[in-house]
Amino acid sequence: MIVNRPLILEEIPYYKHLPRLPFAPNFSALPEVLNVDILTLDGLQPITVNIANLYPSGIPLQPSQEAINYYLRQEVKFQMVFVVANFYDLRCVGNVVEGRPYSISLIPASKRGKPQEMSAAFFKNFSIEKVLEWEPVYLNFNSFTGEWDLFGSFGTFFNSQSELDIYTDSIGFIIGVYFLANKYSKRDILLPDIISADNRTRRKYRDYRINRYYEPFAKLKLRKLWGADSPIELFLIHALANRNIFPKIQTSIFRDGAIYANFYDMVSDFNIKEEHYLITSADLYFEKEKLAIFCDSKQYHNTDEAKRKDERISEKLADIGINYLRISGTDIVHELPKCVAQIEEYLMRLAI
Repeated sequence: MIVNRPLILEEIPYYKHLPRLPFAPNFSALPEVLNVDILTLDGLQPITVNIANLYPSGIPLQPSQEAINYYLRQEVKFQMVFVVANFYDLRCVGNVVEGRPYSISLIPASKRGKPQEMSAAFFKNFSIEKVLEWEPVYLNFNSFTGEWDLFGSFGTFFNSQSELDIYTDSIGFIIGVYFLANKYSKRDILLPDIISADNRTRRKYRDYRINRYYEPFAKLKLRKLWGADSPIELFLIHALANRNIFPKIQTSIFRDGAIYANFYDMVSDFNIKEEHYLITSADLYFEKEKLAIFCDSKQYHNTDEAKRKDERISEKLADIGINYLRISGTDIVHELPKCVAQIEEYLMRLAI
């Protein structure tokens, strides 16, 4: 459970209460490539050459008996993997509640505290397409640690209540599900290709997808795909959104002046940068004003060595014309309105 929440945030509508209305995610802020990836994560994964050869007319969501038999002969086990989204800036639009994502992650279904595995025979009497029909969600889901309190159907959590009394950013909405094989040959995996990209981009992105989406889960541990990295970032994102201010979340800044909000945007631009060219990743970034915001926790920024590292980063940012503002986690927790005012003032000065 996320702790040390600033009390001032409870004044935001729908921050602590969710009305019994349909929920509509607003994924417009997500990287386009990530959106495509999420759409293709379904059924039994990964798709390999041998599996594709079983389906000359296209691969269905539900595996055929022939495919099931193939997996049984290979003694393949599967993990059910959920694509989980957490939201902020919830607003009622007509009879629908809309929200913006601040985190997208993967987490396996579990049994007795471990990732659950099933044989291919499981799919003989199980309908994959009906998994999301009952609207599964996690309650009190911590998108930073992967911990949660309850798992079940979104509708049943309301019961006869007209409102769900819970921090709405801790509802982990399951927006996708796939079944991950524990045995496959990486070279045989078939993935949607970016035909217009150069070979290096295509190779890098293939490796990224295989390692991120198709590596079996050894532990019951969240795997972050995109989004905010810490609760103090989330608190500040909430407060800024309440002022209709929406910076980019987690932006990488490189020595040559290249700036990308995430790996997926580098793929879209066919310009995947190597890690050693990275200056830093800003927690929040305002593109027009070239303003990087850093939310500095005591845990990682309070030692002399950490302060010297931050100073070196600040110098490098200044060299390439990037403005920066460091805000302590303590101030975010205890003086959040002051932090927002500081950012607004800085943005106004840069706009002049």
